[in-house]
Amino acid sequence: MKEHNIKVLIVSTSDAVGGAAVAAQRLLHSLNNSKGVDAKMLVATGQPNEHIKVLTESLGKKLLYKCAFLAERLQIFTHNKWDRSKLFHVSTAGFGLDIQDHPWVKWADVIHFHWINQGFLSLRGIEKIASLHKPIVWTLHDLWPATSICHHPRECERYTLNAPCGICPQINSTKQKDLSGIVASEKIKLYSKLNLHIVGCSEWIMKEAQKSSLLRNASFYNVPNPIDVDLFAPMSRLAARRQLGIREEGFYIMFGAVRADDYRKGIDELAKMLHSLYRSHPEIREDFHLIIFGNMSQEAKDKLPPFDVHYLGYVTDKRLMAKAYNAADLFVTTSLEENLPNTIMESLSCGTPCVGFDVGGIPEMISSEDLGHVSPLKDVENMKDFILQYYFEEKNNYPKNSTEDQSLSIARNCCRCTVLGKYDSPIVAQRYQSIYLESLKC
Repeated sequence: MKEHNIKVLIVSTSDAVGGAAVAAQRLLHSLNNSKGVDAKMLVATGQPNEHIKVLTESLGKKLLYKCAFLAERLQIFTHNKWDRSKLFHVSTAGFGLDIQDHPWVKWADVIHFHWINQGFLSLRGIEKIASLHKPIVWTLHDLWPATSICHHPRECERYTLNAPCGICPQINSTKQKDLSGIVASEKIKLYSKLNLHIVGCSEWIMKEAQKSSLLRNASFYNVPNPIDVDLFAPMSRLAARRQLGIREEGFYIMFGAVRADDYRKGIDELAKMLHSLYRSHPEIREDFHLIIFGNMSQEAKDKLPPFDVHYLGYVTDKRLMAKAYNAADLFVTTSLEENLPNTIMESLSCGTPCVGFDVGGIPEMISSEDLGHVSPLKDVENMKDFILQYYFEEKNNYPKNSTEDQSLSIARNCCRCTVLGKYDSPIVAQRYQSIYLESLKC
């Protein structure tokens, strides 16, 4: 191969909405700021620039995309016994846009998929890309590429069988030859035609994907998502609170997600934990405050105890997010399904310890007591006990009216150093460049 920068095309449903989209765009910037790679990004929805092309800018393409999205949801709805509660638990990639003739696809040496569901790419469309004989790197933001139709298989391991899937609990099926079985067969045929390189953002998801009988011919790697450590950086906790316009004194717990009220993000578990916290020590109630970001219904808000709450809503301003992480004493996630949460990475990068359940890649991120605490899944009492312990320790270390020196605590420095060593953009870009080089040799 001629010596030139490797040309990489990142393909993602969105460039900003959701954790996978954020991670994909961060990787785009990381690669373009490194030596040896030129990167572009093709998305269904987003904001175009010199490195990002949005495929649905024309009315015609926008209608095609909308029709593909609706057709897939209707297909799922008719197969899951009209269960609206599970309508977005699965994707089939039965419908989507064709991109194989796009100039950027032809330009690329390597095609790098991220999250491509909900009407963006179909399996037939990916097969057309395969005919171009370009290596495909696929970063797992959930397990959909490794399973038949589900994003999170939970306790089900039917995707690991030699004749995978069928009897799918995600669509309430008791039949062997159901929608999941059909799509599994289609994926096996498709993957046999791909020069496929699977990247797990966490070691956990990589190991889960390696169990898949659909991916038996793929190569596997573990590379985390990158983060902009200059944007998400420590600042004075007191200054952050002043800039947010919130009370300067007190203990702040931060929680959030794009859809903070999604049950998969653990809103019910959060409410139970906070109610237990509220009841356990009445004398400290006035000292506890919450910072919550993301879309949240009034019904979800009503589940929480009457702590002082500062709602940020859906936040697109990353500088505002960085201030919020810095203002908090702890970031708490009660997610029931996770891979490698950007929120934990962002919080640690700002020097704020984190608390979460033992699920997905969270234990890999909160890997020591200096970084926070990992509670058994759904064990809200364990989580509450740690928060109280941490609160009283902080109170003893930094009593009321203390100076801003708490910003320089050992725990905050440990959080920051961990991110610099594992998730800094140049480190991640270099690891991906090695994967691209290896894929081009296959």
